[in-house]
Amino acid sequence: MLDRFTRFQVLAFVIVTVVAVGYASVAYIQLPSVLGFGRYNVSVALPDTGGLYPRAVVSLRGVPVGQVSDIVLNGTGVRADLAIDNGTEIPAGSDVEVRSVSAIGEQYLNFEPTQSAGPMLAAGALVPASQVTLPVPVANLLSNLNGFVGTLPADSLNTTVNELSTGLTGTSGDLQRLLDSGGSLLTTADANIDPTRRLIDDLQPVLATQQRTEGDVRSFSGDLATFTQQLRDSDPALRGTIEKTPALTGEADQLVNQIRPTLPDLLANLTAVGQVAKVYLPNIAQIITVLPTTINDMQSVIQRAPIPDAAYLNFKAVVNDPQPCTQGFVEQQRDPSDLSPARPAANAFCDEPADSPIGVRGTRNSPCPNGDLRSKDASGCGLDFQTPEEAKAAEDAGIDTMMKVAAGLPTSVPRPSDAATTPLDVAGTEVSTPYDLGTGFFIGPNGKSYLLGGSTPPAPGGSDWRSLILAPMGVPAP
Repeated sequence: MLDRFTRFQVLAFVIVTVVAVGYASVAYIQLPSVLGFGRYNVSVALPDTGGLYPRAVVSLRGVPVGQVSDIVLNGTGVRADLAIDNGTEIPAGSDVEVRSVSAIGEQYLNFEPTQSAGPMLAAGALVPASQVTLPVPVANLLSNLNGFVGTLPADSLNTTVNELSTGLTGTSGDLQRLLDSGGSLLTTADANIDPTRRLIDDLQPVLATQQRTEGDVRSFSGDLATFTQQLRDSDPALRGTIEKTPALTGEADQLVNQIRPTLPDLLANLTAVGQVAKVYLPNIAQIITVLPTTINDMQSVIQRAPIPDAAYLNFKAVVNDPQPCTQGFVEQQRDPSDLSPARPAANAFCDEPADSPIGVRGTRNSPCPNGDLRSKDASGCGLDFQTPEEAKAAEDAGIDTMMKVAAGLPTSVPRPSDAATTPLDVAGTEVSTPYDLGTGFFIGPNGKSYLLGGSTPPAPGGSDWRSLILAPMGVPAP
């Protein structure tokens, strides 16, 4: 018979034992979870167990979220029933892998979501076997490793091991520093894991861009290969061009040096010609339009082979139709026996009105290209092709001419080659030359003096525009 104190001790021991067992059941054994409280069930179809067993850990991205409650055989493989903690959301499209905790074969099931969006696995859901990856069986791994080792030549393997031993002898310090540096590298990498992840995430758009431009890159590579092949095929021609280019450059430089003295004058003159041609473009267009018909008429008459729509030769006597113009011309005539040189009339022109029935042809009645006016020269049409410098030079030349006339001196500078044949008028006064190449000075039919820019001496064999190009090269103008 137990006394009261002993009974009290036994009761206290029973109470402590119940409390300890209950705490162990809840904290360590997780009895509520084992009984199904606080969890929902999900199934996974497997081709085979892959070493998975009941009560194996179930994780989400490596974090435990439940356990395997049972493994059941079915007609196509096995089904693993999982008990997942309430509140854990697992995307339905997640990859499922059976992994090993250690080399001794402790397996667990891991969910690796491919996206964070839904839908999520609900209670009673079944994950298909197409989303499951099983580890390589250890037996197959060992068999493959044994087969690989069997293919290695034993003698060569011994030689390799001996050489490694010889090469690593005395390098323990270097190996230790290498391992220490590797540890420091891993520590630094672990400290910068977040920037590394951001770098990997940022690389995805770049890689996606490269993937989108794959066709363009392949096309560019193909075009580059074609271009390179063409360069290879054209190598002889390119080499010949490179070899002859220095000689060609020398000839071009020599040509430029030869035409350099006269080329600016030629270009300046061509500029003036271009300005005049631009103003008289309608007249030039009219000439070009009428000229083909005129040539056809001439060919029809001369060759006696009438061209369709061309003119035929027709003789017709015309007397005073229209009447000749005599108004404005000098009426005083010289004695036919007077053979002395005479100055030509400077102001001889038809002075009849433009609407006169008398033939009033001539430059005075030429239509202006810029309006309804008529004039014998461009100034009468309001056109001025001289630059201010040229106008000033012409004005100075005119003043100089008037001073020479007032002093009774010749108004022109005769060229040496023409000194012996300079014409004289009745009084023996020297007649001005049409144009002096040395000074650029001449007197026009209207009695006015003009000065054209240019100081190039007359070239032997020619004095026209061709001498501007041929004279510096020593080639006589034709």
